[in-house]
Order: sequence, then structure tokens, then C-alpha cells
Amino acid sequence: MPYFLYLTIIFSALIGLGLSGLIHHKKVAREKLVCPTGSDCETVIYSKHSKFLGVPVENLGVFYYLLVATGYTLFLFSPNWESEVYSFAIISVTTLAFLFSIYLTYIQAIVLRELCIWCLVAAGLCLVVFVSVWRISALDFLDFLNSLMNSAPFV
Repeated sequence: MPYFLYLTIIFSALIGLGLSGLIHHKKVAREKLVCPTGSDCETVIYSKHSKFLGVPVENLGVFYYLLVATGYTLFLFSPNWESEVYSFAIISVTTLAFLFSIYLTYIQAIVLRELCIWCLVAAGLCLVVFVSVWRISALDFLDFLNSLMNSAPFV
């Protein structure tokens, strides 16, 4: 069992949980979210893109990071929880979250033309979790992508 990667995932998810919770708190309390780099985080977190299907993006972050932290804490301390079904589910959710974070980063950089450092840190944490989850996985990511490409109807 790769303890270091499990701890990396748990630690990254807990930081992401705290960060998502901070953004949620600031929005609900209508307090200014101060950016350490001087960017205008307010433009990003209050934009029309700050909700997905009506759900605030930071709430999705709280749910995602809580799921990952809980899942990998269970996997670490009760390895019998790490079945193929749970592993596949968490890999799927992590992959979707990573792709969503790429989309949100694109929205910041290209559509809004404003970067929120807190949002970028959350995207970075999502990347760390994504890479670590795939490193732990019995699935080989490159083989997985190759099988997707070979089974695609347009190929």
C-alpha cells in the first residue's frame, strides 16, 4: 500500500476542503475574498460561471474534497473498503473533477480574463489528487486512455 500517496491525497483534499469552505463562507457572509497576488477574486467567484447547474462551484468543491478525504482515509485505515467498485467510483469522480477544474481555469483565463489565486490553488490540489489517485490505481492511465481511443466510434 503506497502510504505516502494516500497521505498526499488526504492532505490535499483537506486543504481543498478548507479552501472551498473559505470561499463559501466569504460568499455567504458577503465578505471580501482578499487575493494575496492582488488579482480580483471577486470577479471570478461572483461571475455567472460560479454556479454549475445552479449549484455554487465552491459547494461542489466541498463535496468533492470531503468525498476524497473520507474515501482515502477509509482506504488507508480499513483496506477492505478499497474494493474495485469504490476505487472505480473515486477514480471516475476524481477524473471528472480534474476535467472540470481545467474547464474552470479556462473560464478564468479566457472568458473572464481574471485569475483568482484561490481557485487556481484549488485546481492545483485537484491535479495533485488526480495524479496520485491514478498512481495508486491498479489501472494504468495510459492503457486506459489507449483503450478509450481504440473503442471510440469515430476512430
